[in-house]
Amino acid sequence: YRDAVSRAGFRNHVHQTFGLRSSVERFFGYLKDRTRVFYNNINPKKTPFTPLLDFLELFMHWYTEWR
Repeated sequence: YRDAVSRAGFRNHVHQTFGLRSSVERFFGYLKDRTRVFYNNINPKKTPFTPLLDFLELFMHWYTEWR
């Protein structure tokens, strides 16, 4: 990406592999993967909101305690 960045006119660009952005992107990656699994296994005809709330509670517990 160095060539593209320099052609775009960014002279003082600093590449950062680790940092706050990486943590945020990793969190949303986990959330995206888990919601994909949840979405593929949900049956909305039975109960519309209970599975969603259960999923969110379980995901936050997993993310804060077990990961």
